[in-house]
Amino acid sequence: TPFQGRLALSQLDKIDRENKIRVRKSEIYRRGLEDLPYLILPSKEKENESSYIYTTFPIQCENRKDLLKWLMFHKRDIAAQHLKNCADLTAFSAFYRDCPVARKTANEVILLPTYPRYPDTEIQKNINVIQAYFKREL
Repeated sequence: TPFQGRLALSQLDKIDRENKIRVRKSEIYRRGLEDLPYLILPSKEKENESSYIYTTFPIQCENRKDLLKWLMFHKRDIAAQHLKNCADLTAFSAFYRDCPVARKTANEVILLPTYPRYPDTEIQKNINVIQAYFKREL
């Protein structure tokens, strides 16, 4: 809509600055979570790579449902990724291929916030709660 266009245009001058903040926040998550063997994190981008931003920091966990419940119980600001494996959807049945990696990913991704005004202290709390979950599991 025209309103949405005006809203987007009014924020263009912030994009580069806010993308750098998001990347920095993703690095906090990476450092705090990279030693957890039960998580899959995004692959580390090349140093000085400026073409990638983290609108969220995705983590992949086989026990996503249980980890989500743990995070919500501890009042953390997180979300389940709502991707679908399109190969499994009826609408795409004519194009069906078995896509086990896409199916697994669709069921295991959690999104952690990186928005620019999200405090680093809250990121650290998210990390601490995730670490506590896995310590409990051992």
